[in-house]
Amino acid sequence: MFNKLLKNLPFNPSLINQVAFYAKRLRQESSVRRMGFLFIALTFAVQMFAVLAPPQPSVQADANDIISGGVTSKDQLVQICRSDAQVRAIYNSFQITCDNIASPDTTGGQMLYDQAYSGNLYSAGRDPSTWLAGNYPVSVDGVGTIYTHYLWSWDRAGTTSTYPVFGGHRNDGTSFWIITYCGNPVIVGRPSIPVYTPPPPPPTPAKAMFCSALDMSVADGSHVQLRSTIDLRGIASGNHLPDNQTVDMHYFYSTTAAGVTPTRQHSSNVTFGAHGSATDKTAHSYLLTKPGRYTFTMGVTYDGNKVATGNDTGKCAKTVYVDNETCKNPNDHNSCITQNKRAANITENINDANNTTAQAGDTIEYTLSATNTEKYTTDSKYVIKDYIGDILYYADTVNLNGGTVNSQKIVSWPAQDIKPGQTVSRKFTVKVKNPIPATPVGQSNPTSYDLTMTNSYGDTIIIKLPPPTGKIIESTASSLPNTGPGTNVMIAVGLTMVIGYFFARSRLLAKEMDIVRVEYTSGS
Repeated sequence: MFNKLLKNLPFNPSLINQVAFYAKRLRQESSVRRMGFLFIALTFAVQMFAVLAPPQPSVQADANDIISGGVTSKDQLVQICRSDAQVRAIYNSFQITCDNIASPDTTGGQMLYDQAYSGNLYSAGRDPSTWLAGNYPVSVDGVGTIYTHYLWSWDRAGTTSTYPVFGGHRNDGTSFWIITYCGNPVIVGRPSIPVYTPPPPPPTPAKAMFCSALDMSVADGSHVQLRSTIDLRGIASGNHLPDNQTVDMHYFYSTTAAGVTPTRQHSSNVTFGAHGSATDKTAHSYLLTKPGRYTFTMGVTYDGNKVATGNDTGKCAKTVYVDNETCKNPNDHNSCITQNKRAANITENINDANNTTAQAGDTIEYTLSATNTEKYTTDSKYVIKDYIGDILYYADTVNLNGGTVNSQKIVSWPAQDIKPGQTVSRKFTVKVKNPIPATPVGQSNPTSYDLTMTNSYGDTIIIKLPPPTGKIIESTASSLPNTGPGTNVMIAVGLTMVIGYFFARSRLLAKEMDIVRVEYTSGS
């Protein structure tokens, strides 16, 4: 239209009115395009801010975190490990040292699939969620008890997850990972109770070999039930060793049990690592079928038939007691106790509230029962206790009936004897919060704020909750494709360029029309 008017204007002067009209429309179009360009430029600026300052997890810290709120860099992780005695002690209990973390071999930016290593990855945290698969407590000096579970046990049914981690290797060459969200360590296989490895003796000119420790799956001096299985692993240390130095580790036990023939097991060619220690990677198992005292010993030989120092004594000798009547043992009173739990919704008049949906403001009564199934009375150290941390995300305690809740959110009642065949029950009452919190699920603890109150004491009780509006939006958003900030920035740049082009074009045409009008009117 623009070119047609300019071509015909010399032959038809009356077209100057159309030129004026067309110029007016172009100025209006330019104004509209200017408005659109300003809006898209503002959108682009907001998107750039989202890239430069990305959103942080909605729940920064959780009670399960080893490092509250997690870490953002390897340097920060190393600094916390070296300055925080509790964090350092927890990592050391999993044979992860601060030097391991600071090693150039340890890198960030990795993603760990929770089904890797045939699903045999264990994570550690402070939350005693006993219903999670593979739950296994570990005692750490100066810290107390922490808890390990299979990494995949945090997944919802039918799903899998990946976690951002810092990954490296321990002194024995095996892998470890630290989850960035929470600082929780991950290793392959169930952790054992840590053993103390003494420092090597002062260097001597000649090669020296030592039997350092016998790692047993139960504590030294434990009382266990009949037909228990004991797992053993040996640790050796040495000085002035050549490359690829190996040792042989021999396992044996003596016993007071009648009719038992002790057996030997061994591992050959266990290789030393770079730090002068050799750890047997094979677990040697013994099934204890008779009552009595069992003393397990481990010896180390090297270079054919040379015997290492410290064999079969000290840290390389451990004792286990196997008894007929486990209820008589102060360390084993749980073995003859059957635990049960039920929940009732008092407000809705539902006697069995398991797998039901509670409403805001409902009152829930939990009943814990402990039954002595043996013919011996338990010792007076038996304590009924229950972790209620997952309940307290959505409910407040109303009546503990003589119980107390500690900082780990474990409710407990005074210790007592339980006679043969006797059942002892304890109750506590909670009230669902009103309104129900719309707090998003925490990244470091996927079982938090998941609209369920899960709790185990023998039986696992699951009470569901109706989702508030915010949780419905969270569920919908989690199913949307994650395009990422890079894709959004590319789209914003493209739109800005297209709209900027049309805005500039309309301004240019309007200016050219004004020039034509002025020149035509002046007779140029």
